[in-house]
Amino acid sequence: VSLLLELHHLCEPLRPDIILRVIAASCVSSQSSVRLEAVKRYAVLWKYSHFHRPILEVFPTAMKLVLDTLDAPEPAIRHASRSWLTQAASLHVHHILDPIFRELLHEDTVRSPPPKRCYLQPFDAARVLYMFEK
Repeated sequence: VSLLLELHHLCEPLRPDIILRVIAASCVSSQSSVRLEAVKRYAVLWKYSHFHRPILEVFPTAMKLVLDTLDAPEPAIRHASRSWLTQAASLHVHHILDPIFRELLHEDTVRSPPPKRCYLQPFDAARVLYMFEK
């Protein structure tokens, strides 16, 4: 895990999404066995990366893909993602909530200052509702 985090840190200036692409590809695979392994591997990555770097958010975009598996049709995938979430929330709930709040409070949803509160750009209600589904 430490080597993977170091590799990500080295690749970040040039290709910040290289490791995320590998994780994401397995999380959205059409094969349920690959998706199950992806959730399990991400759970291990999450757990041990917080031992090495407790302040670091562990690939928050990939985390959202793992959160998407909470309602997967396959029971094994649902169980693995719920087990990860239970353990992760008990240790570092802010690392789960912060990326979700950043998504919800994205500049696309910026409102004008009081007294007249209106959205400065079209509001993407579908994205917000999707985030609250989980």
